[in-house]
Amino acid sequence: MRWNPFRREKRESQDYTYTIIAGQESANANAVRVAETAAMETVAGALSRALAGAEVEGDAFGWITPETLALAGRTIIRTGETVFLLTARGLVPVESLYWEGELAEHESDWTGVVTTFGPSHNRTRRVPRDRLIVVRWGNTPGRPYEGKGPSQFATLAARASAESERAAGDDQASPVANLVPVPNSVNDQDGGDNDNLKSLRADVTAAKGAALLVPTTNDGFGEGRGAAPQRDWNPTRLGPNPTAGQVTAADHAFNRMLAACGYPPALANPANAQSMREALRQWHMGTVQPVTRLIESELSRRLDSPIRLKLDTYGLDIAGRASAFKSLVAGGMDLQQAASISGVLADDG
Repeated sequence: MRWNPFRREKRESQDYTYTIIAGQESANANAVRVAETAAMETVAGALSRALAGAEVEGDAFGWITPETLALAGRTIIRTGETVFLLTARGLVPVESLYWEGELAEHESDWTGVVTTFGPSHNRTRRVPRDRLIVVRWGNTPGRPYEGKGPSQFATLAARASAESERAAGDDQASPVANLVPVPNSVNDQDGGDNDNLKSLRADVTAAKGAALLVPTTNDGFGEGRGAAPQRDWNPTRLGPNPTAGQVTAADHAFNRMLAACGYPPALANPANAQSMREALRQWHMGTVQPVTRLIESELSRRLDSPIRLKLDTYGLDIAGRASAFKSLVAGGMDLQQAASISGVLADDG
């Protein structure tokens, strides 16, 4: 059959299917990259460690451990929710959860299908809502049962952050070398005994960054000044060399993702002490404490016991307390009384 340039091409329907599948795979790959970015790990790690340092009050069985709270903080940021199964032996982290509940508008009527994992097996089962501890970063009225994380709400910032880090990784993975232009050797160029550059090549290879004394190239390696390069030993570097615009764009994407996660960018960027203290106060008041309150509320309902997670907030406003203490003492107040009123003394006195 001859090829006809005027004949319209017929596309198979399978092409469309492959396109859809490829698009889904690309979206899934992007979601994985977002979860693995430095911005996500910065916030997930910070919240994980902040919750792990909380003092637990009201846990009669000792099930709420620092490890449990640390995992809760990390998964809330990375996936948008944290889920634990309440068993007779304690809390078991849940990897996979979907809900069932026909015409069940109230969450108390839902049934969860959960999958838990051990080192060599996994188990899937249906459990009532009361046996599940679920804390969500956020959700929507149309899908109230599905927790959504900051990267799912701020999708454009998440994509920008992921792509900037991917581009930086590709750039850093490029070959690194110093290219040194030299004239052709007078005799052999294959490294044989007659190659008058053989010893120089060996010295350069063995230098490993050390200084190397070499003869001038002004005589063109014996070929005369006409064969000499314009500049004496002028190496050119081959390797990663991001532009200033790329670096700035990556920094902006990183900071926007931090802000979307409720983490003040000043905590992850160079700043003075006053800015750092204010950023830390905003982080605890705007993110850590509200998330802690959500966890307390859910734990108290499911364990049928008032649970409190007490955070150490003494250092959040230490500069303000020190200033108040100084003013009170300057006004003639007794040191002990001034320390008590200003809050300079810790709660345990």
